[in-house]
Amino acid sequence: MLTVLLLLLSTGCVALAKSVEIVAIAVETIGEDPFFDLPIPEKPVTPGPNGGLRPGDTPGLYGGSLRKRTCDKALLTRFLTDPKNLAKATAWAAVRKIPVKGIRDYIKKLTPVILRNDTLVRNHGFADGVSTAVDALLQAGIGVLADDQGQPVVKCNCGNPLAEPQATLDDVQPDIIVQPVWRLRFDKRKATRVKPPKRRIRAFSLLNVDTGKGIRRPVGSDGRDDKALASAEPAILGRWQSGEPASVVEVTATGEQAYAGTLADDLTVTDDCTVSAGTRTWTVEGRDPDYTGSLYFIDLGTCEPQNPVPARWRVIDRNRITMCATVLSQEQCVELTRA
Repeated sequence: MLTVLLLLLSTGCVALAKSVEIVAIAVETIGEDPFFDLPIPEKPVTPGPNGGLRPGDTPGLYGGSLRKRTCDKALLTRFLTDPKNLAKATAWAAVRKIPVKGIRDYIKKLTPVILRNDTLVRNHGFADGVSTAVDALLQAGIGVLADDQGQPVVKCNCGNPLAEPQATLDDVQPDIIVQPVWRLRFDKRKATRVKPPKRRIRAFSLLNVDTGKGIRRPVGSDGRDDKALASAEPAILGRWQSGEPASVVEVTATGEQAYAGTLADDLTVTDDCTVSAGTRTWTVEGRDPDYTGSLYFIDLGTCEPQNPVPARWRVIDRNRITMCATVLSQEQCVELTRA
């Protein structure tokens, strides 16, 4: 009974997309017009659940590593403060809207992190004595420096300053990606654009890309002051599936300890009723391992959402949760697995 209810509502550094130029830059790719070349080991990571427009303080938005260097702030500082590189330093500072003499202090306040999602930015290079700029999709796994707004502001392996893109996520198309493996696994729904949070960040909640555990990294630190967290992101986030016919619910954060579950794909309930992707199915509050909220259902006569019923969720592990809902005065439960 609950399964039916669940199903009914579930309860690098060129291509044109809509006349917008976006370049796809893969991991370990310096890209065109680099400020300098600093080979840093990078590897692709499986995209996290935080697709879409996300605040820079979203837990688990970025990754980190305790085993390897992901950025070299000292080398970047030495390069940009070398008098021989004044032209590049001037262009670099202009992108970040700071004075040249403020570069050292500015970089000191940045935090090395790893992109966990393919991320849209505006990438600035330097060629023939002038700054260049193009919107870029950076592959998950690339190391960047983030400011205290959680904005990616420097691409680590080339020193290029980054800024907010002119393009939108809707402009991103798979055909801009040249690398076949990346293009094959690319999921536009998991591409990310970062927006400023409501308040400045004091410490990032990162996901350790080597262990899957959480890391608390103070802003401006290089990893030596990291502290372990139980989890970098709530386990409820992500895509969950259950039942026949199969349905997938994608859970995203809507606020502090608040989440929404929406259908990831269109769901055909009857010949005359198809529920559209994006329809809200869950409203959830709480923190691991227990959550409460509401589960919606669909009126088969009108194919419209009806009043929600009380529901609760419990995290079993990172790949399984149980959901229980009160139906006709009886609580019924079902197990869901990560899609």
